[in-house]
Amino acid sequence: MFAGYLFLAGLVWLFLFAGGKKKEQSSSPAITKPHESYDDLERFVELLQSGWSGVSKKVEKVRLPVFATALFVFLRNENSNRSKMSISEFMEYIESDFEKSNLCDLARVAASQGLLEFDGSIVDLKDAPTLKKLLQKLFR
Repeated sequence: MFAGYLFLAGLVWLFLFAGGKKKEQSSSPAITKPHESYDDLERFVELLQSGWSGVSKKVEKVRLPVFATALFVFLRNENSNRSKMSISEFMEYIESDFEKSNLCDLARVAASQGLLEFDGSIVDLKDAPTLKKLLQKLFR
């Protein structure tokens, strides 16, 4: 039964994220050493797995609000369908060395650019862009 769920999840992932022609990389990518063979979602997951230190080294400061919003939208899409979630709830879902203060800082940065709403403890993603648009903005 578990294998069936994995198979179904794989099909859904392929349906949503596979296909289409990949655009060429811009001359100023958000990541200092992009892997051209990866698609945007794979690159984003790899970036998350590098932890807070990896993110702070690899993401340009001007693209940090986009990364922050993509992080919250990604975690929400993977774990919940609600538009409002607390930082503590996001902490339960993240599998990296991000601390609560890191997530609060990222939420503040994204809110300052109008990409999401943040009241100090609750992140509201109701009007946030889609993950696909955010990843395109981040990596192109």
